[in-house]
Amino acid sequence: MLGSNINQDLVWTLGGNTFPEATFGFLKRFEAALCLFSGTVSQLYSNYEIVHFGHDGRKLVALPNQFAAHDTFNNIESDAVEPTGLYILPTEVTDRGCMEKGLRLVYRCSKTGKPRSIPLQEGLEKVRKKFLPKEPFLPVMINKDLRSLNGKIPAMHLHRLRVAKLDNISDLMKMDISRTVEDKMNAFYKVS
Repeated sequence: MLGSNINQDLVWTLGGNTFPEATFGFLKRFEAALCLFSGTVSQLYSNYEIVHFGHDGRKLVALPNQFAAHDTFNNIESDAVEPTGLYILPTEVTDRGCMEKGLRLVYRCSKTGKPRSIPLQEGLEKVRKKFLPKEPFLPVMINKDLRSLNGKIPAMHLHRLRVAKLDNISDLMKMDISRTVEDKMNAFYKVS
């Protein structure tokens, strides 16, 4: 059993979510594709596993790989992690009649203010191009990013890491962090 001293930024409570198993499966898709940020301990985890714990199956915890300490980055200030307004939803709920599991990127259209949905890979490419050459787009997730729409549809809000705001980290470490986050993001092209 997990101790009471566990970092609460690594724990999700599914609460009133109607379909906790679907949410668990949705969240598991991000293990290989997104780094996980904990503001409480100022750490970014690139190697972790999400597992059930508790008696009712409504709690999940991300367990950093204890044998891969080099996959945990320290001294990541909270103000270097910003919300994007971008959401990832499973295609099985966004595309009516779609039986294939995949992911879609949802954003608010700047012209109409209405939500728009596009395939995840296409959306990520557009976002990457928007930020380059000024800075790389480095998506990460935080505990509060997992949402439930109508208690049925899991959604993941993306945050982004801005390495330029990491003042107390060397340039070499910033490059390593950027490369790690980008490498994980490239996994979206395999899982979605």
